[in-house]
Amino acid sequence: REDMSPLGFDLMFQNVTGARDLFKLFQHWSNQRGGTDAVGIDFVVLKDGGIVLVCYEELESMLSFFCPQRYRIDLTPLVTFIVASKSFPRPSAALQSLVASGTLVNVDIGAYVASPGMNVSEGYRIPGLTLHKARIPVFLENAVDPDSPAGAMLRARASSLSDVPLPSRRSAPPAFPPPSDTFAERRVRMRRLFPISLAILSGSTAAVSVKESLLRQGYRAWQVWQAECNLITSKRRSLAVGQKEGGKRLFQVDMVEFLIDQPEMVGNTDLFDGVLVEENIREQITADARELLGRYNTATEGTMTTAEVQPALARLELLGEVDDQL
Repeated sequence: REDMSPLGFDLMFQNVTGARDLFKLFQHWSNQRGGTDAVGIDFVVLKDGGIVLVCYEELESMLSFFCPQRYRIDLTPLVTFIVASKSFPRPSAALQSLVASGTLVNVDIGAYVASPGMNVSEGYRIPGLTLHKARIPVFLENAVDPDSPAGAMLRARASSLSDVPLPSRRSAPPAFPPPSDTFAERRVRMRRLFPISLAILSGSTAAVSVKESLLRQGYRAWQVWQAECNLITSKRRSLAVGQKEGGKRLFQVDMVEFLIDQPEMVGNTDLFDGVLVEENIREQITADARELLGRYNTATEGTMTTAEVQPALARLELLGEVDDQL
């Protein structure tokens, strides 16, 4: 607007308690996750002329809260979001005018209370309950990203109007990445996260001897190195956090956080004691393989034996060439 004063509209409530609870939640999101832009609000203009207001936790703010940027290179968060919406099948002229020009900029959202049976004009605005939004997108129904919160709302709306539930856009497993990319990414990641372990193992006569023995049994070099590095990391974490905590199974996110926040340092060679026991390495390879197969929706990966995991990896082209090196 020419005078740069905020646009504004109110959310209408039947009682003060409901209004205060919602705006308290808005404030909580904003305080935790980087400001009021953490509260996502969109308008969607439907083909039939209706308008829907969509409210959700803004995805990037939520990702930054649960998965800080320093972990993003090694972790790909799978996001589940909750979407709340309010439909206006016959929007007022004021609401139609508000969204007519597209994306809203510099907007103040207030809270207005009108009890059931009360004429709207007899209601009142609650002082102090305001949410300022720098930007509120306005989408036409046919231009909504299917994987966005507004897209999720439209799918739910379509499903509720149909006898046949619509499938989720995120229900299908992702396509297998090309094997060459998989192996190249593994090499880069392991060199970055395990620089000292790999340097010591590659120069150790004992480590090379164990690796050659396992290669003759059909394992790949990357499996041996990865298993040994994981065993070393488990011991290193036990020393860092104590035996009780260190003995717990490390989930992928815990492992990545530990490796990034506490990178390897030259020092304690005792970490390698027991790591080069062939049977221990073979068991770790099996555990690593089950973890990998689980990401590719192999239903029985948790019960696969050591002898079964190698053929399963080969069938999915996840094993790599015999001479593949780090």
